[in-house]
Amino acid sequence: MLWAAAFYSNVTVTEYADTTEVLLAANRNAYLAGPHTPALQAAALQYYDQQWAYFISPAECGEKLLGSAGVACITDRSPGGRFPWQYYYRDPIALGHF
Repeated sequence: MLWAAAFYSNVTVTEYADTTEVLLAANRNAYLAGPHTPALQAAALQYYDQQWAYFISPAECGEKLLGSAGVACITDRSPGGRFPWQYYYRDPIALGHF
């Protein structure tokens, strides 16, 4: 039973990460491909921030039942983590380049 719960947690966080990462990459790419107006930049940054907040919320990787898999899901994608999403998907928008 414990093994099944761990397997479910790992599969679930992988799905959350894979889905969210596609959205963040599309947001970054759309902003960088278009005109870099202050309004579009603000909208793209807001979109990233909203997606990140949802990703770390109890609705996704912040769900306590996910245990260590949920913690690793967030830690790995936080600044300084193995896959720092802010560096990949927010900073290029804030700086206007990739």
